[in-house]
Amino acid sequence: MSDHNLSPDARPGGQRRLDRQQINLSWFVKLRWAAIAGQLATIFVVRFPMDIELPLGRLLAIVAVAAATNLALGVRRQLLAPDRPVSGRRNEWTLGGLMLLDNLLLTALLYYSGGPSNPFTVFYLVNIALAAAILGAGWAWAINAAAFVCFALLFFARVPLAELEHGPEHEHAMHHHTRTAAGPMSLHLQGSLIAFGGAGAFIVYFVTRVTSELARREAELDEANQRRARADKLESLATLAAGAAHELASPLSTIAVLSHDLDLALESGQWDEQEGIKDVRLIRGEVARCRRILDSMATGAGESVAEAWVRAPVEDLIRAGISELADAQRVDLVVDPSLIGRRFTAPRQALAQALRAIVQNALQASPDTERVSVVGQRIGNDWIVTVTDHGCGMSPDVLRRAGEPFFTTKEPGSGMGLGLFLARRVIERLGGTLTFDSAPGTGTSARVRIPLENTLATPPRSKSAQVIAAASSDEHAPSC
Repeated sequence: MSDHNLSPDARPGGQRRLDRQQINLSWFVKLRWAAIAGQLATIFVVRFPMDIELPLGRLLAIVAVAAATNLALGVRRQLLAPDRPVSGRRNEWTLGGLMLLDNLLLTALLYYSGGPSNPFTVFYLVNIALAAAILGAGWAWAINAAAFVCFALLFFARVPLAELEHGPEHEHAMHHHTRTAAGPMSLHLQGSLIAFGGAGAFIVYFVTRVTSELARREAELDEANQRRARADKLESLATLAAGAAHELASPLSTIAVLSHDLDLALESGQWDEQEGIKDVRLIRGEVARCRRILDSMATGAGESVAEAWVRAPVEDLIRAGISELADAQRVDLVVDPSLIGRRFTAPRQALAQALRAIVQNALQASPDTERVSVVGQRIGNDWIVTVTDHGCGMSPDVLRRAGEPFFTTKEPGSGMGLGLFLARRVIERLGGTLTFDSAPGTGTSARVRIPLENTLATPPRSKSAQVIAAASSDEHAPSC
């Protein structure tokens, strides 16, 4: 289906535009509430502390209209969201209609409070600038024109305020108790009207140009990010293919040599049963090795089966991550008393294996004579496991890439770089994070942080624990 057959909101970038309009509408409702509060405060300050006569009832009625429309809009948004989201075009019409209404309401307020002499006429420009920033050029120019007409009408019809108006025009109007300003506009008022029109046009033109340019640049950046994402996927596929070829080359070569030797022995009749059995067992071992490599690759690509979740003590989960390590005697485990007795719901084997992969990396990074520290503690509503080694640390570039799939600093053939990647996947699907702190020559600290109440976690689709173990490698520990 081509983009021409899609609705504007369904085309690439349409959802982002719709989200932006919904955010604009949400903030506009909040801005109108702030404006309503400011209008009420101004009216009461001018009427009472400043003791200036105002038609209080009419002004409050105008503010009540603004409050009623804002309340109705807020209730409507609550009723429609999230099951019936408003379309982008309807959002735009709603914003535009409200801004036109605000022009009229502001004009009514100014009509009863001195007209163009009232300093709050500047809020016409605020409305124009807001329209130019969040609406299209058509709406912005329409609101600018409406504001200009409303402002111009105030020069001919208003209720004068003695505290704001000066000169013979005011005296004549007050003497006849009229609501219409008498006589032609003064030069000052004419200049004010012309300046208002020029300022409004200037704001609309330049703000719409800037916003359209920003939108264009955002679209270009989005397209560049998509291209980069596609390139990263292709690079990952190339890395996967190269890693698979390298890892499978050795066992397949062994299988090829042994099968050729068996074939020659059978053809020549010089069959040695004992040697043949050894060769067959070796072939089976190499086939199993190939199977483990393929399983690791499949798990890294997301092909896995679900594991049942169980509720277990946190300290048991941490200990399970250490118990099956070959060098478990080199690990110093400390569990804070605040964690003792706390229970946590998780896929036990997958989480334990994720922790085991992290500790295994720390052991591999440290010299054989050094020990690795594992500390479990509770901070707030999270439980944290910190694994600290005494290796040679990581450079900034290695630290940045630690945990990426298929990234490893080990010698070729010593690991595929999937251990930390798979561990991070399990931890993140429990709502947690895996971070590293390291510098060359200072060792590395890996920190696992997981919420104790993992209500937002999603069951990870992890394969058997042995898969992560097979994939575990010293991704972050370059040779010193």
